[in-house]
Amino acid sequence: MCACGLGGGVAPVWSLVSCLWYEKWSQYIIAKVLEEAIDDSNEAGIAKAIEGLGSLHELGKLVGDNWSNIVTPETYSNPNLPSSALQWVNITMCYNESNENVLFCNAIQQTRQNVFVPASKVAADADEAGKIAYSATEKSELLKTASATNALSTAIISSVLSIIVIVLVMVIIYLILRYRRKKKMNKKLQYTKLLNQ
Repeated sequence: MCACGLGGGVAPVWSLVSCLWYEKWSQYIIAKVLEEAIDDSNEAGIAKAIEGLGSLHELGKLVGDNWSNIVTPETYSNPNLPSSALQWVNITMCYNESNENVLFCNAIQQTRQNVFVPASKVAADADEAGKIAYSATEKSELLKTASATNALSTAIISSVLSIIVIVLVMVIIYLILRYRRKKKMNKKLQYTKLLNQ
């Protein structure tokens, strides 16, 4: 009786619980992979934007370590970022009393097109670097987790197949016993008919 309850009641429930757990675990892994890919994408995009902006007319020397105020994960791929960064530097550096950065201020004010056109290309380059980093990280992380999820799916498939085999064996045994019982009952009926005659 106990074995019948174990085979018929616990195993299907365990299979269901395993499938649900596997699905939740897969969702968690995919969320972690996407989160890591987004982080790597932001890092690569910000680094490319800072590198591009820093090379524009010695802008890197003027801004120093204040890049975190200008280039953020939300703004590194914005086409208006370089213009706003240059305007921020222009306002903070050129319109004060000391006016230490005369060369930069003159370059910005005299050749706006020479500065702002390359600056808008910086955002496109940063966006492209972010996309490349995103796809590379996503592929590498999914390949790392594929073996783990593959092993789990193999275990789940094998457990489901074993349950199906057990059920088939039980059905076959039931049919054999039923056939034997029917055969016995037919023999008994024949004996009773013979005795009654």
